[in-house]
Amino acid sequence: MNPVSATFADEPLSPELALVDPELAARARAALPIPILDAEPPARIEAPPKRRSGSRLLRGAMLLVLLASLTLNVDLLVERRQNSPQQAAIPAARVGAVSAAVAVKKAGARQPLPFPAPAKPPKVMRGPLRWARSAAAIRYDIVIWRGHRRVLDIWTTRPRVDLAALPCTERRRLQAGRRYLWFVYPMLRQKPTARFGKLLRFGVVQPTRKALSC
Repeated sequence: MNPVSATFADEPLSPELALVDPELAARARAALPIPILDAEPPARIEAPPKRRSGSRLLRGAMLLVLLASLTLNVDLLVERRQNSPQQAAIPAARVGAVSAAVAVKKAGARQPLPFPAPAKPPKVMRGPLRWARSAAAIRYDIVIWRGHRRVLDIWTTRPRVDLAALPCTERRRLQAGRRYLWFVYPMLRQKPTARFGKLLRFGVVQPTRKALSC
């Protein structure tokens, strides 16, 4: 045995001794632990992915640019439609249609009178009834109403009627002190069919007892 090996036989070997003495080197190699071949390699610890802050900022900036472009385009379209002559004519037409509809509704809300509405209440007449002469009239029809009933028709060729001069059969249809409406229409043609003109005059008459006495 090598004297060096015999001297350090029971002592732990150091790398320097293993390099000096081949026997000690062999003993050091034999003392090494047997490697475990079937052992799995340690799991690799992966670092967490880095956040891509730069890409997010870029996407946010692109989104803002896109929204600003859409807003600008919408404003331009709205302004162009408002300035268009066709679009400007549509509201005017609608306003005219609404005004016409309102006028028709107001006109239909009240039935037209059979005679023009007077500016002031007609004067109550007690004497002869008079009106303007019509050159185209061959005679006149004086219609007398009481309430909703046609009481009497008086025919004359002159532009006046005196109730006291009527026949008794006609005067008895009237009552003294009561008020009646009277209307005058000119007869323009009698044959083959009667044709009348526009209303000449209307008013209120209140016959006296003397005018109706027979």
